[in-house]
Amino acid sequence: MGRGRALSPGERARLVPSLRAHPAARVFLAWSGARAVGVAVCFLAFSTFRARPVLNVHDLAVAAAWRGRGIGRALLEHVRVEAERSGCCRLTLEVREDNVRARRLYARLGFAQAEGAPGVAMQRWQRELAVGD
Repeated sequence: MGRGRALSPGERARLVPSLRAHPAARVFLAWSGARAVGVAVCFLAFSTFRARPVLNVHDLAVAAAWRGRGIGRALLEHVRVEAERSGCCRLTLEVREDNVRARRLYARLGFAQAEGAPGVAMQRWQRELAVGD
């Protein structure tokens, strides 16, 4: 969903080894028997405003055939518990404006639009960097 296309073969080959090697990566899987049916890929960051770690939910995905069964909710609840156990002061995530179903789930779980100064909504900005496949 992020870039509107599937991962390239090189990206697919690098994904799992790179996540395993990344010191801030936290990956949570939901299983049905021996099959992974959901994933939450998170990264530990730090709040200089609170002097505590922050956990960012970078990716949350549930296999299409398993959606609507509470797997996303269960993953996010597990992420919350682990973040609290790790002393995090906040969980963060980004969500597309048109992803109404996800926004409803996040709101039910206590997430809200981020604000900076009182009453000022935050924006997510990015700059792409030149890297190979």
